[in-house]
Amino acid sequence: MSRHRENVTWQTEQNGPWTIGVWEADFPWGTEDEKWEGDYGDSFAWVSAGHPTPDAAIAAYAAHHAARDEGAVTAWSPANAQVIEELNDLAALYAGGPGHPPGW
Repeated sequence: MSRHRENVTWQTEQNGPWTIGVWEADFPWGTEDEKWEGDYGDSFAWVSAGHPTPDAAIAAYAAHHAARDEGAVTAWSPANAQVIEELNDLAALYAGGPGHPPGW
């Protein structure tokens, strides 16, 4: 999966709800082009799930983060099933972490 965006929004299953995840990131703040000089991790720093549309998921993110990137949006399809399964697994890891509510 590409980590060139700070967040990803995906449909968790066919005809299912939408989730947004924000990647963990390490950026050298104070550089001339700090947005593009950092590294995104392999886990989420923030997840919000159960949204009826991708726009609703993105709005949930915008409500908690002043500076936001639209990120990637992935609708469920057979071609995207593997990527969506990986994203669902990562979101479940976030939800099971310390300080995160079960069932996200």
